Amino acid sequence: MADILEMTSSDISPARDDILENLGIPSGQELSSTVEELITEALGLFDRTCSPRAIYAPVTVSEFSGIYHGEGLNDQKTPLGDMYEQAREIVLFALTIGKEITEKISGLFLDDNLALAGVLDATASAGAETAADRVEAHYWDREISAELKKNAPDIYRFAPGYCGWHITGQKKLFRFLDPGKIGITLLPSYMMSPLKSLSGAIIVTEKSSTFGNAYNVCKQCVTHWCRTRKKIFQEYGG
Repeated sequence: MADILEMTSSDISPARDDILENLGIPSGQELSSTVEELITEALGLFDRTCSPRAIYAPVTVSEFSGIYHGEGLNDQKTPLGDMYEQAREIVLFALTIGKEITEKISGLFLDDNLALAGVLDATASAGAETAADRVEAHYWDREISAELKKNAPDIYRFAPGYCGWHITGQKKLFRFLDPGKIGITLLPSYMMSPLKSLSGAIIVTEKSSTFGNAYNVCKQCVTHWCRTRKKIFQEYGG
């Protein structure tokens, strides 16, 4: 059975460095007063216009197998494909930061307020990722047993369209989870509406997984974001 997590804008207010990263600005770089003002304004708009909500539900390994394999278009060998059968917990999730903020971004672009539109878009993207972190932490705190936590399991987050999990996996994920309950619809392109929405699977496993040369998708990755956020999450609550 799916649960709904209500959040506030302050719950998912993105870190400044995450906004800068989305803008392609290195952390620690000195910013002009104009950019500083744009970030401040964007954060104010973010606080007033985002309405974050999430839906999540645990699934069994056998249930997830059908969801993961989807339309049969995944890469032949993927980290998730090798990992999920050993998982202690698998949780499907979908979240949105709301329709109003995406409409605000579109409106700023249409009004040729391109600088603020770009900074608000970067802020919203960072906020959506922060919301996903919040869902993950919420599940860890509320649903993972003390016994499992003692074994210091690894926790990973995957999404259709990344890491070799084909984006058509969205179809069966939506069918199982029904994100329409929180206002998310799946478009024919397998993108989600509202735009600043995320979906995927949270995997909790006691079997350590190594990402690298074993996977073509990892060779092609330029961010290796999963390794960084795994470390951050372990420092947070692991």
